[in-house]
Amino acid sequence: MVSFRDQQEDGQYTLLAMNTDGDDGSTHSREYLFIHAIDYAETPSSKVTKTGGHEMEQMMAMWLYLKDG
Repeated sequence: MVSFRDQQEDGQYTLLAMNTDGDDGSTHSREYLFIHAIDYAETPSSKVTKTGGHEMEQMMAMWLYLKDG
């Protein structure tokens, strides 16, 4: 399974230029991708869809962001 952190809380994986400054987290680029050692299914895994679920059977985490400009 794959999951992501929705920093902007808009239901989308949004790539932005690297930004972690300021108090407004909605402008931060910290939307992570998590790869889990859980078989893929078309419905979300209850292991992942809970507080701290990103750590469940985590194989890898990636923080992708766009290059400035």
